[in-house]
Amino acid sequence: MEGWFRIHRKLLEHPLWLRKPFTPGQAWVDLIGLATYKPTYIDIRGNQIDLNRGDVGWSIRRLARRWKWSRNKVTRFLKWLESEHQIETQKTHISAVITISNYERYQNTDHQTDHRRATEGPQKGHRRITNKKEKKEKKEKKEEEYMSGKPDDSISEPRWSEEEEAFEKARKLYPGKGKRGHDTEWANFRKKHPDWKAVVVDLEPAIQIQIIEREKQSERGEFVPPWKNFPTWINQRWWEQAYEAEI
Repeated sequence: MEGWFRIHRKLLEHPLWLRKPFTPGQAWVDLIGLATYKPTYIDIRGNQIDLNRGDVGWSIRRLARRWKWSRNKVTRFLKWLESEHQIETQKTHISAVITISNYERYQNTDHQTDHRRATEGPQKGHRRITNKKEKKEKKEKKEEEYMSGKPDDSISEPRWSEEEEAFEKARKLYPGKGKRGHDTEWANFRKKHPDWKAVVVDLEPAIQIQIIEREKQSERGEFVPPWKNFPTWINQRWWEQAYEAEI
């Protein structure tokens, strides 16, 4: 088959996608989905790592946890992709960056735009008529609901962005105390960390990892320190402890 289709990144966080150990094909698609689509950077232990379009700033340890593989299996898989000229890896004393060699081939929006123009062109007139009809029907329905006293369901609170939703999920999951409310903590997170857009998706998985590690410590009879207050955990970037760089 030729051509391509779009996959929303939210699908890569769906339980059906993450529930079992990945297949090699699934891991390959996941790696492309984890690549950044625009230049950005990540912060690892106070060191800024620049990422270009098509770069993946995930360590072997993090990929192993996500794919439910051993680290050796992840290493072998990445080496195989390198041998097939699908990726390139750049290692430093801090971390490693994976570059998708043919990222533009998989994510070139120009092809998408051209295809949409070609397929949508003949339908524009029909769509315009349909939209006018739909708008008229919606207007009539709202008038009927108003006259009958029914509430207008179209008036609702604006939805959060994907980043804000990810932050709230992490905030609710965090077991520690000291929470001051979503709005206050969301504003503080963005103010404290200039790279908040890049790291917000790391918060919830890091908390899950730390919960599991604490449970294991408790089972072994080891001392488990109390959770830090959530603002402290956020301000001091304690989520990075769960993501030690794999050299």
